[in-house]
Amino acid sequence: ISVRFFVDRGQDKEPTSKTYAKYEAIVSQMGERISLDTQAEVDTFEIDLGGGARMTCYAANGYVRGRDTAVRYVNTENERSLCFLIRYGGFDYLLGGDTIGRKAGSENAKVELAIGESLVRDGIHVDVYHANHHGANNGSSTPFLELIRPEIAVISLGDGNSHGHPHADALQRLQRAGVQRIYQTETGTTEGNIPSAVQALQSIVNGHILLSSDGEHYSINETTFEVDH
Repeated sequence: ISVRFFVDRGQDKEPTSKTYAKYEAIVSQMGERISLDTQAEVDTFEIDLGGGARMTCYAANGYVRGRDTAVRYVNTENERSLCFLIRYGGFDYLLGGDTIGRKAGSENAKVELAIGESLVRDGIHVDVYHANHHGANNGSSTPFLELIRPEIAVISLGDGNSHGHPHADALQRLQRAGVQRIYQTETGTTEGNIPSAVQALQSIVNGHILLSSDGEHYSINETTFEVDH
């Protein structure tokens, strides 16, 4: 795969892991690194995807688009995750990587909430929400979901994962927020019983999830929905 640009959260307090070292080696050999590690960069960074589609940065390294200051207590890689909004016509797709917003261990930064507030301020109606942190319990917080009110949730995860993704509580929060359907790449390793109200929304694909949009409608694995204006 030929990659021209690598966009990341910047070099502030860089990890010392072998995985991160491998990433730096790949970037130096294959393309150009774009680091989003200031408020100004997060406020202005967009990618023109062509045909009128745009990919707009909403968070990176604890900075959230349109804020005066960084979110407080950002310390971990999850809290520094990048978040992007893909827009095409009236269609809006939000994906935030491992972004979180609920207290878990040493993590307690309300990055999700800040993103939700920024989206509301910009008048964004999220159609599809790519669930943060693979459906983990430290993501998809209730205050965040109540702000973005997505119609559809997509969860990317692996079967047999050792993290308990997706978490039963996160699934229930999606259901209570009014999500119409939850598409999962795999069943995952949810612990405990999943309520029947959640099971009724789940669609386990066991593979790829294909999403397409003409700006007025969008289709997920051949099921069509209208965009939320």
